[in-house]
Amino acid sequence: MSAALPLRGRVALVTGASRGIGALTARRLCALGADVIAAARSREALEALGAEVTAAGAGRLWVEVVDLSDEGAIFSWASSLAARYPALDAVVHNAGVDDFQPSAGAAPEALAAQVRLNLTAPLLINRALLPALLARDAGVLIHMSSAAGYVPTPFGAVYSATKAGLWAYSEALAVEYAPTRLRFVTVHPSFVHGSGMHERHKETAGRAPALLGATSDEAVAAAVARCLLRGARLRSGPVIVNRGLTRPFVVLVHLWPALARWLSARLVRPYLARVAGAHDERATSGEKMKDASRSG
Repeated sequence: MSAALPLRGRVALVTGASRGIGALTARRLCALGADVIAAARSREALEALGAEVTAAGAGRLWVEVVDLSDEGAIFSWASSLAARYPALDAVVHNAGVDDFQPSAGAAPEALAAQVRLNLTAPLLINRALLPALLARDAGVLIHMSSAAGYVPTPFGAVYSATKAGLWAYSEALAVEYAPTRLRFVTVHPSFVHGSGMHERHKETAGRAPALLGATSDEAVAAAVARCLLRGARLRSGPVIVNRGLTRPFVVLVHLWPALARWLSARLVRPYLARVAGAHDERATSGEKMKDASRSG
């Protein structure tokens, strides 16, 4: 049984598990025998995922309905997890949001919302869970970053900042707790096909340029699962998931940043400008609909 289900006995928290990469990750971990605490806002979607996992007959899935944009509730909720799930030994910080638009026109609340969900929520959850993980001297914390955390990403400056922040935070924790057996990993997908954000942009902006690379949502979920499968062989650090030029571009950013900015301005900026333009059109259309509703 243990050979067939190599993650039997592991307990993992997956945030943003109601759809997309989070749901795929939860499903994959359960199929490998892990028990997953699936956290998101949508009870209906989580319960549907739980029913699917139960029918498969491998790992179990427990539903946790929580709004991770509510800073006041996150810490107390996460603290309760340590008491209710004492075997918890893996955390996958997947919940996040992107909002590509011109930085000068972004609504302040939209900026703050990205920071709360993408960066503040993982920090608060880890603060609540770290004491129990340290007491057991075991566990892995996986932060879903992005290639945008490494490379210049015009029209996504705040998104880039939050993802770069996750990478820096994870690396700092890895050094701080180097004497322990805890591991801290950041997963950096490039543009994600399937249920990722790139899929939403294809209709209005087309396919992303090759310089940005691409991957699939299944590949990202598989990368997360591999981190748990590696067990004691896992080392802290970044995991870049992509097909294409992302890896050499990341190296170029660090070795020759001026050239990286030049390439980004000419090859990446036009595409993300179209993404941002589509965002503005949707926002304008939404405002027009609201005005029409008010006038009616």
